[in-house]
Amino acid sequence: MNNKTAILTLILVSVAAVSTTSILASYKAQAAVTSSSTTTGTATGTKPNAEIKVGGGNATYPFMGYNPQTVQAKTGDTIVWNAVSPIAEPHTVSFVLDNKTMTAPDVPFAASTLPQLSALPPGSNGQPTVMPSHQGNGVIIVGANARANLPTIIDKTGSPRMINATTPYHMDGTEKYVNSGILVEKLQEQFFPGSSNSFAITFEKAGTYSYTCVFHPWMTGQVVVK
Repeated sequence: MNNKTAILTLILVSVAAVSTTSILASYKAQAAVTSSSTTTGTATGTKPNAEIKVGGGNATYPFMGYNPQTVQAKTGDTIVWNAVSPIAEPHTVSFVLDNKTMTAPDVPFAASTLPQLSALPPGSNGQPTVMPSHQGNGVIIVGANARANLPTIIDKTGSPRMINATTPYHMDGTEKYVNSGILVEKLQEQFFPGSSNSFAITFEKAGTYSYTCVFHPWMTGQVVVK
């Protein structure tokens, strides 16, 4: 390698390092902003005490995070999460309060026989993922997980139920799992059936509540209730 090539390589590496550092610093700065007093209402018109933006940025510079990342609240406060990403990128707000309830958007399901499955609309380029069972009987079908993609809670007894994303969920801290379902910006909802563009929780008990996105596990946030 001659001197000119070495110098050029050094310059390119330095530029790349500065760019990466700048992007990370920008993301960190966005996520660390304290909660603003400017909030928007929930789907039912309830005035929340704080708003958290989910996603953001633009098509070439997406922000995969929650802004602000940490919010301080009082018992009885309502926090709303609003999807603001301009691209069709799904996110969730998922409180995994029991380490056994973490899940994923797509999970395997066992079937004793292969059901008759057809792609919709008919003739479209789609096919379910099917594989033999390890036990040698039946099959395993990989499908979309409703408990990740739709608003769901699992209560303290371990019983799951779907909830209405258009009204604030009252969280008492005994739940094992609370999930918003898919959140996308309003114009993108047509691409994700059952999705919403906002989710709200009223916190009934003091504590520190951490949450994540099941699509992007590196996305994390926290609500500290006093």
